[in-house]
Amino acid sequence: MNREISTDYCCFGPYSPVVGKVLNVDSIPRYGEVVGLVRYLGKDGWLRFCSRFSLFNVETFEFVAALSNILRALPDPKVEVCAGRGKLSFWLRKFGVDIIATDDYSWRLWGERICVEKMSIEESLEVYAPSTVIGSWIPANEGYGVKILRFPSVKYFLDIGEGPGAESSWMHAMDLSDLRVFARRYGYIPIFLPLARWAVAQTDEPTPWGISMKTKVILFVRWNEDPRWILKF
Repeated sequence: MNREISTDYCCFGPYSPVVGKVLNVDSIPRYGEVVGLVRYLGKDGWLRFCSRFSLFNVETFEFVAALSNILRALPDPKVEVCAGRGKLSFWLRKFGVDIIATDDYSWRLWGERICVEKMSIEESLEVYAPSTVIGSWIPANEGYGVKILRFPSVKYFLDIGEGPGAESSWMHAMDLSDLRVFARRYGYIPIFLPLARWAVAQTDEPTPWGISMKTKVILFVRWNEDPRWILKF
């Protein structure tokens, strides 16, 4: 069943509290709660919900906890680009990650941005010269990813999205077999991180066993860095 979307939390029945956790920056849902909401709304209803509230992905407690474990081991300074409302960085800070959220404010979003500096990707790189960059659902323009990979201070670039071949991704023009060649061109090794299992995206849909899991989390590591520590994940 696909349900109509309202801005009134009470219209989501038993999932009204979950909707509040999804939409409010200062609260965060559990993965199982979001899966239940996706299944409650149905494929089309979930897509309308995400479109109505400018959601490309939903931050879950489990995802942020796992991501923070990785990011704490990576060097500072850390910058999030295309941060939107800033919820991911807001919660990463609560998990002990020192990170600066930036966004160019070009997208009209539902709700307020929280502690997000108004900067383009280029400005973020120039101003902060980050060692670690995180990007969540960067727009589908390959040039954005290339600018990050080519910037001399960047040693690690963690990309959250649908990955190679997906229309929504800045890697839409390549497939998985092209990814390693592409990364090596800029001096990186791509590593797929299993924490994507805790991610929920706008494009996910209900399945008999839960929801489809379309998000991929790829860590690009400069070839002269040591990625062996990441193998425990």
